[in-house]
Amino acid sequence: MDMLGKLDSKWAQHGKDSQHTPAHGSNPCIRRHLLRSPFRSATTAALVASVSARPLFLTTPHQGGVVAGKPFNPDDDVLASGAPNLVSVGAATKLVGSIGQTPTGDTRLVKSLNVIATGDRNGDVDRRSVLLDNIVVRKKRINVKKDDDLDAEDEEDPSLVLAMWERGSTNRARNIQIVWDVVLMGLGVVAAFGATFQTAAMRNVAAAGAPPTPGIGTNNAGKHISKLPERYPVTSLRPLPTGPATVRIPTIQRQPPPAEDAAGRKTRLARLRAVQASFQHSWDGYKAHAWLSDEVTPLTGRRKDPFGGWAATLVDALDTLWIMGLKDDFREAVKACEQIDFTTTRSNTINVFETTIRYLGGFLAAYELSEKLYPSLLRKAVEVAELLMGAFDTPNRMPIARWGWKEYAAGKAQVAAQAVLVSELGSLTLEFTKLSQLSGEAKYYDAVQRISDEFEKSQNTTKLPGMWPITVNAAVPSFQDDGSFSLGGMSDSLYEYLPKQYLLLGGVLEQPRKMYEGFIDVAKKYLFHRVMIPSDMPSQHLTCFVGGMIGLGARIFDREEEMRIAIEMTNGCVWSYNCTASGIGPEIFQFVPCGGIEDSRSSEECSWDEAKWKAAVRAYYHSTKDNAAKKPVAQQQAVDEDTDRFIQVNRLPPGMVDVPDRKYILRPEAIESVFIMYRLTGDATWMDKAWDMFLHIEAHTRTKIASASLADVTLEEPRQIDSMESFWLAETLKYFFLIYSDWDVVDLDEWVLNTEAHPLRRMDVQS
Repeated sequence: MDMLGKLDSKWAQHGKDSQHTPAHGSNPCIRRHLLRSPFRSATTAALVASVSARPLFLTTPHQGGVVAGKPFNPDDDVLASGAPNLVSVGAATKLVGSIGQTPTGDTRLVKSLNVIATGDRNGDVDRRSVLLDNIVVRKKRINVKKDDDLDAEDEEDPSLVLAMWERGSTNRARNIQIVWDVVLMGLGVVAAFGATFQTAAMRNVAAAGAPPTPGIGTNNAGKHISKLPERYPVTSLRPLPTGPATVRIPTIQRQPPPAEDAAGRKTRLARLRAVQASFQHSWDGYKAHAWLSDEVTPLTGRRKDPFGGWAATLVDALDTLWIMGLKDDFREAVKACEQIDFTTTRSNTINVFETTIRYLGGFLAAYELSEKLYPSLLRKAVEVAELLMGAFDTPNRMPIARWGWKEYAAGKAQVAAQAVLVSELGSLTLEFTKLSQLSGEAKYYDAVQRISDEFEKSQNTTKLPGMWPITVNAAVPSFQDDGSFSLGGMSDSLYEYLPKQYLLLGGVLEQPRKMYEGFIDVAKKYLFHRVMIPSDMPSQHLTCFVGGMIGLGARIFDREEEMRIAIEMTNGCVWSYNCTASGIGPEIFQFVPCGGIEDSRSSEECSWDEAKWKAAVRAYYHSTKDNAAKKPVAQQQAVDEDTDRFIQVNRLPPGMVDVPDRKYILRPEAIESVFIMYRLTGDATWMDKAWDMFLHIEAHTRTKIASASLADVTLEEPRQIDSMESFWLAETLKYFFLIYSDWDVVDLDEWVLNTEAHPLRRMDVQS
């Protein structure tokens, strides 16, 4: 038995008597999880079953003054939808592209799939949602997958094939044949002309998918980016705010630290080592197969470069290496970073947001965590920032989110885009502010503070005063064109960065505090809703990072009454993991909403009624007319004739009416909030919940090379997908590790974590 099995067996034996508690027996969701889990931990399961708080749920985006996630009505085409890490916005979205009205009046994207990504490859449109005419956007990432990004298993996915057809993509099979024709031609040249051409030919083979030689980067091709004189120079820089805070920031982490006996310490350290071993396995796989590339494919050992080809996994994992005490690997990685050339990339566009949070944030965090012992890390951070400053050279100094650097390099004038995601425009503050603090150059802070000032001016002038719409016209800038509002993947980090910017600046700038307080009450009123599920299970769910954000805001802004909301939200995310056969939460699932969190009637309306749930399942597929039109007739009849069988076949947990996206792509958001709630409360049950999550993730995602995404977590044995994004090492495993670390490791009273989990030291805390 491996280490994980031994650890889990130990705790299962320790808690075996709690396995048949009334909570388990009356909770079909948790009972199913216990029976099917390959790593059943009775102690952990009992803790999950005993959750009594009623978590909250984030609905689909608010649309033009009408709540999209209103209580379910058979005549309505709008359902609440939620996931640990994704929010479906198709039911109430107004972006750009071809828009159409459904018979029930909700706005849906019906044709154009390159809505905001404009063909960029730095992310995905969810595959199944294409068939539902819903756009699903990952936290922090909205991009359309090019057909040269397809993995073998993608070819079997009809919705993704449809998406590729919508974008005018060519046939994958033909591309594969062309690639291998090129490979065979290259090998023929090698055989004919000898070793003279061998190195170049092998690099071509690597580019086509063969395992590369470690140390060969892919960021050395194409035109170089040279810094040009600014067309629109700044004449007066905004200085970094200084001076004492107007209000003392409260202590964030629970004090004193939670008590721990010898047995508890032994258990915690064993779990810590298990998480470290998981990280080391994936890190070694990346080193062996894709060194200096952005990502390794965990099933085939190929390299991928979706983020500029600047070694995203390497840079993203730097601070995790240091935190885990892997100092030899850290020093090797720092040395390798010196080879990265940020003046060139194979990508036609540069995603300013992703480059900021992964690369700039990664270098800055590693530099500060290592106590500034490696100056090359700060130099690299400056290189990244200087590159990105070119995207700010516009008439109003608003950056171009998807920057066409080749046009810039050719000396062409630039203007910000007319449709930009607010998360990409408003989530640059932490990294650029920190660089100004470390470098003494005010221009970096000035660049992002100008954006914050525009957000502040517009906050109470939008169609939902207090919040900002999903997309804005950055060329003006204008915040009045869009009527959709959300805390999901297109908006999330904008709101996340408000309390964190306040912390990073030590409380000396009141602006982010006022902006946070201006939005949170609006979000509570319009975006948080209860849903009808069995009464002994958590009753709401929403994008999982929000629980941690609300908890931090509650503590630092003295809004302790909202700590209950934060706990309930996070428990909802934990519950989603325990409602699937694999023990892992899906990307997206849909409930029947039944009232707002401040609605006094919602408790009565949300009382569990199995008959109402089954009626809602039937009604869902008939009332959602454009969805129903896409369902095979036989499937519609099955819903009418045998609802129980339909629920069984579709593996719907009690209370859910649909699971549109069943994947898990190694996301961090659920464990992120669990970590934050543990540090805020000191409640040890969060450690057990995290361990149960880790066991199932590790059991299903590990490959011989690294760890892989999963195709369908509602199955007991989900199929693995040949993809491992860098946030697996930068965020997910880091949060798992920190939960079992000593209380002062990355102390939240000293460090602020950016949206890629890179710790940045607070200005008011001395090194």
